[in-house]
Amino acid sequence: MQKKGDALAVKIHKIDLKQQGAIVTIPEEGFLGDKVKEARTRICDIETEEVKFLNLNLPLRKMIGVIGVATPEKTATGTPGRHGGNMDATVITEGVTVYFPISYDGALFGLGDLHAVMGDGEVCVAGCETPGYVTVEFESLNELAPPWPCVEAKDWLYIIVSDEDVNKAFYEATEVAVRALQNALKLDWHDAYMLSSIAMDLEICQLVDPRKTIRAEAS
Repeated sequence: MQKKGDALAVKIHKIDLKQQGAIVTIPEEGFLGDKVKEARTRICDIETEEVKFLNLNLPLRKMIGVIGVATPEKTATGTPGRHGGNMDATVITEGVTVYFPISYDGALFGLGDLHAVMGDGEVCVAGCETPGYVTVEFESLNELAPPWPCVEAKDWLYIIVSDEDVNKAFYEATEVAVRALQNALKLDWHDAYMLSSIAMDLEICQLVDPRKTIRAEAS
């Protein structure tokens, strides 16, 4: 039983997508929403390794846009936070494990918003949106709730932070990452800070939700 204060580890085994997806523009939505003059939809064919957009073939990059647990905060599904939610992190894909802080017994996990391909930023407010199925495996880690969602990949660890002010998100992610390096490697804070400056990348996940989402990435 997952309990408050635990971490929920979610191993993503497989993402099965349908053979078509769609991407849209919507007036006043997206990073350049003030320039969008019409609502438009493009249908994309999804093949084994490619997504067809107009006459272009893009590499298939399956990912989960919305994933997380219940939160005591009264917020819409489209708003990301410490619980996860609509983070739109392209690194959340097959083979990774995502860790969430549990706020309610049972965790109350959910996911959706699958994409066949999406660029970091999701600038027009959509990726190639498509229905599908996801196979996951759960594990509860006793009293190890992280301050923010974390993603463990084969060679990388990501800390994902969201805030209305993207600069505050970058600041928070950096602070958490430095503290994690300090604790994991038993370093002085200043040495951990220097290590983060030569071994950590800060990257955008999405810029179009009420809270902007970024990630700190370290190997």
